[in-house]
Amino acid sequence: MDAEREREVADLSSITDRSYGRLVDYPDAVCVHSDGIVVAINTAGVAWAGAAADSEIIGRPITDFVHPDSVGSMLERIAALAQQGDSSEPSEATMVRVDGTTIDVEATSIRVTWDDRPAYLVILRDVAARVAVRDALRYQEAVVDHVTDAVIAVSDDGRIASWNAAAAAIYRRPIVEVIGAPIGDALGVGFDASAIVAAGGTATQIHRAADGRELAISVAVTAVDDGYVVICSDKTALQQAERYFRTVVDSIAEGIIVVDRGGRVTTANPAAKAITGVDLPVGTGDDATRFLDFEVFDHEGHALADDQHPICQVMTTGIPLAGVVLGVDLPSGRRVWISTSVRLMDPGSPSTSSAVCSFTDISEQQTIRADLEFAATHDSLTELPNRGSVVSHLGEALAAIPRTGSVAALFIDLDRLKLINDSLGHSAGDRVLQVAARRLKSLVSGSDLIGRVGGDEFVAIVFDRPDRAAIEQLADELHRTLRKPFVVDGELVDIGASIGVALIGERDIRTADDILRDADIAMYAAKTEGRGRTQFYVPGLRERMRIRMRSIG
Repeated sequence: MDAEREREVADLSSITDRSYGRLVDYPDAVCVHSDGIVVAINTAGVAWAGAAADSEIIGRPITDFVHPDSVGSMLERIAALAQQGDSSEPSEATMVRVDGTTIDVEATSIRVTWDDRPAYLVILRDVAARVAVRDALRYQEAVVDHVTDAVIAVSDDGRIASWNAAAAAIYRRPIVEVIGAPIGDALGVGFDASAIVAAGGTATQIHRAADGRELAISVAVTAVDDGYVVICSDKTALQQAERYFRTVVDSIAEGIIVVDRGGRVTTANPAAKAITGVDLPVGTGDDATRFLDFEVFDHEGHALADDQHPICQVMTTGIPLAGVVLGVDLPSGRRVWISTSVRLMDPGSPSTSSAVCSFTDISEQQTIRADLEFAATHDSLTELPNRGSVVSHLGEALAAIPRTGSVAALFIDLDRLKLINDSLGHSAGDRVLQVAARRLKSLVSGSDLIGRVGGDEFVAIVFDRPDRAAIEQLADELHRTLRKPFVVDGELVDIGASIGVALIGERDIRTADDILRDADIAMYAAKTEGRGRTQFYVPGLRERMRIRMRSIG
């Protein structure tokens, strides 16, 4: 019997018929029976029995309220009480209420005196309530003992009152070594619970296990009536993993940034800063870098609207993107080309997740690719589009109908280039070609195209001239510009050209190759007339030139 129960029994053992009134408000059900008859019952007992008043119980045999299965143990219990003040150990019994229902109770009997005769005072407690309390305490104990955090009860003077299994595992100290010891000794650190509570109740500290190992601990402290509850979460493995992955991320050559829903760069590794050449301030404040601060272009160099940015697309759709080629204009004025992949940090929360963007610098590869594409589509000497590019451009123009004005292909053959090559050398001839290319480009608009299609042959594709007269005027300007003398290797030279023109109608069914061939035939017709002339292609000109060539041959 615990001390509290002993005090209770000692107090109740002195109850007599003259002092019974003090039990009326006793919290547990209490009744007194003498010679087998109930002689008194308190208010809690009346309620326990389900009676309206004590008159329904007093004067009746006590066995009316004891289940037959419990009568024998009751008689044995009270038979053992020989003297005033003797009490039984609490034992379970089944009692019967006035309505015939039963209730399981814990009963304690005490030998008392009633009307100068032996009597028995019985204290009845609801077993179900006691079991519920016991189960709740066991549940709480089980929870505390099975959580992964250390849960430690500490007295006001800083000594450990309880230490769960997780605490023993984290600190490598069994409970027998720490109970009653100062908490700082068990945690391997100076520990002031009251200071932590005053600072908000949480702290991050380095503790030390019994084996000397350092522990990264997140501490939460709550003040209770007689001390503190301290919860220690071991973050050592998490911090080690974070350091490991941070080292990996910081070491790789691939740039990595994390962008929040507000468009702010919250994380950027050193490679990202090296690739962009920008410090990339990170965070969630107004001074953080915003990824939309940089103008971005697709692989063809077209500027992207904000909603076309891969990061915006992934945040909107939740669908990852990989291998997207972007051009990014940096504050320095340099454009860097990157291959980027974007995905959500937390695909399970697509509406709130940040996005992680990884990218590699492909500027060198992009430059090489652009150079190769340029070399494949342009003449290396004059840097004008070559024949293939001219044909492609003209094919696109033929598909763009209807047109607002006349479109024409001018085939331009330089006169006297062979003479310059023979007299001054091919390097001089190359410079002549470069001068001719610059002069031709100076006479056409931005939408027109000048290309070199052969050794001394150029083609001009001109758009939206109002009529044939305008094209004739352009041809005349080409002749005048090309005939202007210039100096090459100290020699004054002048060149001219023969120009053939093929006009292109709205319902023209010719291919680009057909049109260039017709312009070429018109050029030969102009050359046969004495050079420095312009000839427009007309139906039948091809056959006439064929007949003329046969007659000359």
